[in-house]
Amino acid sequence: QQGDLVRIVMTRTSDDLLPRLGVLNSQGEDISRESQTQAGEYIATVTFPETGWYLLQASALQGTGRYDLYTSRLADAVLQIGQSLTNTFVPQTTSLSYIINARIGDLIAVTMFATDAASGVTPSLELLDLSLNVLAQVDGDRFATMRATIPRSAPYIVRASNRRPEATGDYNLRLTSVPADKESFAPVRVNYNSQQSGTISDVQPLDFYRFSGKTDELVTVTMTGESAALDSFLILMDSDLNELAANDNVEAQQNARITQ
Repeated sequence: QQGDLVRIVMTRTSDDLLPRLGVLNSQGEDISRESQTQAGEYIATVTFPETGWYLLQASALQGTGRYDLYTSRLADAVLQIGQSLTNTFVPQTTSLSYIINARIGDLIAVTMFATDAASGVTPSLELLDLSLNVLAQVDGDRFATMRATIPRSAPYIVRASNRRPEATGDYNLRLTSVPADKESFAPVRVNYNSQQSGTISDVQPLDFYRFSGKTDELVTVTMTGESAALDSFLILMDSDLNELAANDNVEAQQNARITQ
């Protein structure tokens, strides 16, 4: 259905298969995005632009073997910045999920309140990533406001719940956002065919680099950890901080590589 946010997981169960997934529309275009890749597993997400049939394409980056495939719907409504939505809790529906799109560094605020003071609806809000990890959570008696800084450019899930499941009543939900200042990331300027060194720590968990590219150029970026404790992760973004590609573990190692 239009607006559905769907997560697809392809997991290797034998041999040396490196999985690959795509979701194709009626024109044969891949409309999915890679949310995580590691050895033996590929996770893709897609928000369907219209109601209709789609083709799920399971293939291999390399190798052969058996695999498991699992799909799940994470949310079925989109919450836009500045938009105000109203919905209803009933005993059969005590939680509803919404998709939001946000960029790294954005400061978001989600406000929820029960529109009828006598209904007994008691709000709870959660912010989840596409792996369903809870990034922020807040409860309230009639009002609740959740604030969070976005760690990565991606779709996220806002889950609105009623902590009194026996109560029936309406609620209002609103999303606001303060965009990140790109210059605050202090990116290091680099050129093609150059090598950089850095240190990842709890104090400095992210390093940023900026380079100039032209349309249709094929880019390969490799990150190699110099200690066994570092599990490398790479994200390639455009100048508006929209995520283009990401990689966690290349092959069976803890290095990361975005290839072409």
